[in-house]
Amino acid sequence: MNLRDKIESFTREKGVIYGCGSAEPFYEYADTLSRTVPFVNYRAEERMYPDLTLAGAKGLIALGLSYNNSYERPQDDKLYAALSEGAVGEDYHTVMIRLLNELAELLFKGTEYKYRCFCDTGPLSDALVALRCSLGCAGLNHAVINERFGSMFFIGYIITTAELEPTNKPQNRCNNCGICVKACPSGALGYDGSFNYEVCVAYLTQKKGIIPDEFKQAMGTYIYGCDICRKVCPITPEPVYTSGCAYPEIAELLNLSNREFQGRYGNTAIGWRGKRTIVRNALIALGNLGDRRGIALAERFLTDNAEELRDAAAWAVKQMKKED
Repeated sequence: MNLRDKIESFTREKGVIYGCGSAEPFYEYADTLSRTVPFVNYRAEERMYPDLTLAGAKGLIALGLSYNNSYERPQDDKLYAALSEGAVGEDYHTVMIRLLNELAELLFKGTEYKYRCFCDTGPLSDALVALRCSLGCAGLNHAVINERFGSMFFIGYIITTAELEPTNKPQNRCNNCGICVKACPSGALGYDGSFNYEVCVAYLTQKKGIIPDEFKQAMGTYIYGCDICRKVCPITPEPVYTSGCAYPEIAELLNLSNREFQGRYGNTAIGWRGKRTIVRNALIALGNLGDRRGIALAERFLTDNAEELRDAAAWAVKQMKKED
């Protein structure tokens, strides 16, 4: 069985999508790769040249794992925040690295080929690797759009010294309809294809410190990530069905100790950001809910040692008292 047949068999069994491409330098994205990217500390050269990460790199394999699962919001009258669907359950970085390593061992164990696996924390842009490997096309929502998974999927990649036959380029599925641009609550997306990550809700929920008041309302009830521009895309992804809760109760969340927070969220995608940032976001969610029952919950943080929590609490209380 050749490499392509092995990949086909593996991805079919695991329910994931794949694409292959060359590990040539990403010259076509030189301008993009020279820009500052949040939470990325690699030099532009490392992001441009795969062989700086793996000497002799010749091929790339990209995998996509769907997270399109519509979790139901609880129907009781408690106050709930929201998580991106991709942040529910086991940390996707862990899941993807496990899949990538399993595939790489299947392909290269016992051969002379070398490889390295990455998901979201490697030197190369996951999205640009996915485009190079024809996993999908570039969407106006700045996500990769695949005909089967839409843009609701995680991306991971393998750099290898093996030379791989490139996957055929997919049909461009994004027609620039602009639905995602119109739906973006913070105006991060532009009809001209521009993207201001500094006001993207997914970024705001992860950055540390004080959130400017003009962006707090845009965050809605999200306390980590945002799915809006991906879910409104008319390229409808096939559903997946996994267990979990995308709507944590705010009162319960605000009462967690550091140890309890790590016990509950330490193995999820939000665990790396830490309790303080998530609590700040939960306070902002209270303000956006505007339910006066949340006032007492927020007032506890008006004298907190952390400036960002005092700021979020004061804003939330003001929002909830607006009708007074």
